[in-house]
Amino acid sequence: MKLNKILYSSLLLGVTLAPIATTSVHALSPNPNEDYKTAQKAGLLPHDKVINKDARTGDTINPDTNFKLYWFAGEKQQGDQTIRKWNNKADGIYITKDMQYSTEGKTKVVNFTTDDVPQYLPESTTHFTQDYNYEGEDWVPVWNTETKELYTVRFWSKKSNTSPYGATAAYTRYDATKAVLHNATVKDSTNLESTAIEASNHSYTELNGNKSAIDFKATTSGNGLTTRFTVPDGQTGTVDVKVNGKKVASLDLQSKWAWQYVDGDKVYDNATSSSKARFRFDEVHTLLKDTIKAGDTVTIENTSSTRIGIDFIELEQAPEIISQPENSISITDKGAVANDGKDDSKALEDALYEASVTGKNVYIPAGTFTFDKKIAIFRSNVKIQGAGMWYTNLQFTSDKENGGGFSIEQGTNNVEFSDFYMSSNLTSRYNEKAQYKAFAGPMGQNAKFNNLWIEHLSVDSGLVTMLVHLI
Repeated sequence: MKLNKILYSSLLLGVTLAPIATTSVHALSPNPNEDYKTAQKAGLLPHDKVINKDARTGDTINPDTNFKLYWFAGEKQQGDQTIRKWNNKADGIYITKDMQYSTEGKTKVVNFTTDDVPQYLPESTTHFTQDYNYEGEDWVPVWNTETKELYTVRFWSKKSNTSPYGATAAYTRYDATKAVLHNATVKDSTNLESTAIEASNHSYTELNGNKSAIDFKATTSGNGLTTRFTVPDGQTGTVDVKVNGKKVASLDLQSKWAWQYVDGDKVYDNATSSSKARFRFDEVHTLLKDTIKAGDTVTIENTSSTRIGIDFIELEQAPEIISQPENSISITDKGAVANDGKDDSKALEDALYEASVTGKNVYIPAGTFTFDKKIAIFRSNVKIQGAGMWYTNLQFTSDKENGGGFSIEQGTNNVEFSDFYMSSNLTSRYNEKAQYKAFAGPMGQNAKFNNLWIEHLSVDSGLVTMLVHLI
């Protein structure tokens, strides 16, 4: 049962760029990538009509190369073919001693834009993952007296923000159907009864069995990874996450929160003779120990015999953990222990009571805390804050009707919830009578909800003022 992920918006920060000297500036020709697509649609291979060549080396350039990294240098007809020449922008980059660089292994990395006159991007003042898209990189030799050192020039393009509507998402999404496939199959359909109809763009990639995989090049850095997936009803699967070939995480994929069946106006947990399957996708996320860097190759590999469908992968940089604020009571001070699997309901209720009589807030630190019932909030002027939605995990363990979530009782005002993740063991809609909401009740005046990630609970339709990204 797929619910909501609630995100904060972020502001784009302006960056002042200093121009550098380049060999020349060229007018751009029609995009060769578009020529490639046109040729495909016409049933022609690209070399039947257009051949792209490096103007300096004479080497043929693959037609699906990112041509943002090149200047157009002219073209000529040769029989029925067009010979199109390009200059590599890296050949026009001049690196000076005062330019900032990062060190990756033994390699120094400097950053530039893909503008027609590439702009140098200082490491200390550029918000790469927030303001730019990674486009590619190349080697540039730098002479130091008698020795030559190879630098990596990394190219970036400015993110566009043409729409006056919507929020800036904290993550970058990678479509699994556009990844490199290894014994995997793209599934696409607009048939209402197909699984693909519920995927983004009505398509997903199926990992057909053990060792089936996809990989993609990260264009931004991040340590928080979210995967939208589907596995057959009643089955489970596992995938490994690898970065540059090294395993960094293993994800357990379950079907128990997905797969409901609709028959007329009724919803069932199991298939009937005339029912239709719905809600076939779910998500799983993990916080990685090390940050994936732009340019890294990320692999999602099936390590089970289950056929696993991958819709997309999202990568984001998790904010720093939030320490316990002053003037707050931690639920660990009331007996709660993170990750022990024991019920922490009384500890939270005791912390809420003390907070209400002392004027303090309630803090829930990093870790997983479990609650076997619905938590009632009936005292005003209370704030419950976690260590961040990538760190504090609230798990409601009941699978019964009305078995979990928070209930803000009548007359309760000025309550605030922020910076944690919520999920539950609810796997049934109980014929639309589950009453198992993340936040229920009349809400009162001035209720606030910030930086929350909610899955496997329903969300009251009254919370329309929250910034909700439906998934």
